[in-house]
Amino acid sequence: MQIDGKKIIMGIWDTAGTERYDAMCKIYYRGAKAAIICYDITMPDTFQKAKYWIRELRDIEEDCKVYICATKKDILEHGAVPCPEIDVVERYAASIQAKLFLTSSKTGENVAELFNEIAEDFMSDPRNVQKVEEAIEISNQSKRTNCCK
Repeated sequence: MQIDGKKIIMGIWDTAGTERYDAMCKIYYRGAKAAIICYDITMPDTFQKAKYWIRELRDIEEDCKVYICATKKDILEHGAVPCPEIDVVERYAASIQAKLFLTSSKTGENVAELFNEIAEDFMSDPRNVQKVEEAIEISNQSKRTNCCK
């Protein structure tokens, strides 16, 4: 993806949110610049689980930007009720300096916006821009070898 004329590549890992993989998840947290933590917009237990994963993440990588992703937004249009209420989730997100996105995997609503926001936030940090520029410079160097002459 390109932001401000600079090409960035995102590495995405889906840890499935199960405690069975808890030890492995912690490996992926190290050095993470962003994390998307998802929950089902109509199931309060999944929101509680999302809060658990955010605490786990912040214990290891406290500067990682968190994006809370409320999934299944499309079913709200068919009479489903968000639980907890969206304003509760918004207050929680604000309290931990996270951003909230209501998304639908079924319709794709707000999915691209979520990833664009992550990329823009990443590139808004001058330290990250420097790393991207260094990576571009390294990859553009010629790959000459002296073997087989």
